[in-house]
Amino acid sequence: MTIPQKTCLVTGCSNGGVGAALAEAFKDKGYYVFATARTPSKVPQTLHASPNVTVFALDVTSSDSIAAAAKCVQDQTGGKLDVLINNAGHGMNMPALDTSIDKAKNLFNANFFGVLELIQAFQHMLIKAKGCIVNNSSLGCYQPFPFISKRTIPQVIY
Repeated sequence: MTIPQKTCLVTGCSNGGVGAALAEAFKDKGYYVFATARTPSKVPQTLHASPNVTVFALDVTSSDSIAAAAKCVQDQTGGKLDVLINNAGHGMNMPALDTSIDKAKNLFNANFFGVLELIQAFQHMLIKAKGCIVNNSSLGCYQPFPFISKRTIPQVIY
């Protein structure tokens, strides 16, 4: 099956968050949306019920999950993706001296390496569609906040 309209994949679409709002906005603009979250049941029911939305599980820290997402989009679109929105991520509110290395690595895996791996996994579909990549992040890269010493913000220049 090939979807004829423009397509958008959004990571981190849990209810009440920015990802879900972006998915709703793209859906309302006529895009076919791939709304993803680690737990699909947390994605708003309005997205589940929409005929131009596919909701599926995607853990941006799992190479297998990313590969499965790329295959799903490839199969449904004929190999094209117009917009990739890297929205999934998290922060950590702890002093650097109290942060465990494992927790810091998990943060980097989600907020940096997950973004990089998603870009690489979808690059051929984005290039084919002459699409674009949006990396959503926080003000943490520009404004220091107390006890937020571990923030990874991908700065990708195209």
